Amino acid sequence: MRDRVTNEEMLRMNTRQQAVKLLKRLSKQGYKYVTRDLESEWLLCFNLKPKRYLDLEIWGYVNEKDDGAMMARGFKNTDITEIRWSNRSPTLINEFLSDEIIMTG
Repeated sequence: MRDRVTNEEMLRMNTRQQAVKLLKRLSKQGYKYVTRDLESEWLLCFNLKPKRYLDLEIWGYVNEKDDGAMMARGFKNTDITEIRWSNRSPTLINEFLSDEIIMTG
């Protein structure tokens, strides 16, 4: 299994199963949180806890110049509906993956 997420994987519409695999790989790279902006088909992953900017209707780093901040990584997916803009806080990738294992066996 490749570790790096390719541009092709980010730009195509990923099924739930493909998205779970991408989240596992991004988690191994140090990404901890996953979010979705308002009315977006993209899931965005962050290594530091992002903030929900209500006025801009996006998630983002509080300080993108923080020494530990890695570039946010995103990929297309619309069938993981439990990760949505209306969530009050970002979803921890590892918690989502643990719940996914329980749901799918």
